[in-house]
Amino acid sequence: MRIIPALLLCAAAVVAADTRPAIKPADLIEHVKFLSSDELQGRGNGTPGLERAADYIASQFKAAGLQPGGEGGTFFQPFELVTGLTVGDGNRLSLRANGRDVSFVLGETYFPVSTTANDSTRVASTELAGVPLVFAGYGISAPALNYDDYAGIDVRDKAVIVFSHEPQEHDDKSRFDGRKATSYSLTLNKAMTARNKGARLLISVSDPTHERDEAPYSGFTRDPQAEDYGIPVLRVHRDRIAPLLATWKLDEAAKEIDSSGAPRSRALDDAAATYVEHLAKTRRTVRESRRRCTENLSTRA
Repeated sequence: MRIIPALLLCAAAVVAADTRPAIKPADLIEHVKFLSSDELQGRGNGTPGLERAADYIASQFKAAGLQPGGEGGTFFQPFELVTGLTVGDGNRLSLRANGRDVSFVLGETYFPVSTTANDSTRVASTELAGVPLVFAGYGISAPALNYDDYAGIDVRDKAVIVFSHEPQEHDDKSRFDGRKATSYSLTLNKAMTARNKGARLLISVSDPTHERDEAPYSGFTRDPQAEDYGIPVLRVHRDRIAPLLATWKLDEAAKEIDSSGAPRSRALDDAAATYVEHLAKTRRTVRESRRRCTENLSTRA
């Protein structure tokens, strides 16, 4: 989320209420150019670019004759929000299958899509050791479409591996849309389903119909961000987990799902996940520009 307060609507209303000249389209374009310029570097929450944008908007409020409605007689109302994650030491993920361990490196071969990190500056720990693994197809439960990857399997207190996207993605005759992604393919929906089924961890892998895994693994290192869906949700690099996919024959299972339209979910024998997470939510104070627009209009009317 990017915090950019409304400027032009209120200013235009004030102009309409008195005899000042109308706002020129060219002036509006200049405002947009500045607020969207590379100088502001995307106006990320808690960044210098956002602060410059706030100062600019406040200066335009003042120039338009508006009265400040923020804290301490200023145009600003400060508040806190989560701007990212603080990454501690020792984060790791490893999967075991038939006595073989495959480890993953944060920001290289896995990253968290969802974390249950503390809402504080103190780095919190989530440690799951030797949690049994279950394969749940594409991680979809869609009773309305008569399709349920979770039918007949127990995932309570287990780690669940699912493929990204959805079955029969390129099949016009699919019970799903078959031409464009439906809401069932969203990671949020898959996470909520796994959580409601009692799973402790959700692991997402690029499905075999996509040749390249283009998830932004290194992006997490540059700008640590993650949602909070109630359970940890991890995206793992397909190349790194490939040996285990072959051991479990999960690509073959995906092809069978696409061919028959029926789930192929199952518990994975002698398979377990170990996940250690040391993350904390980073909170920063940002400023929203506030103006006494209503009072201005009433005194000028």
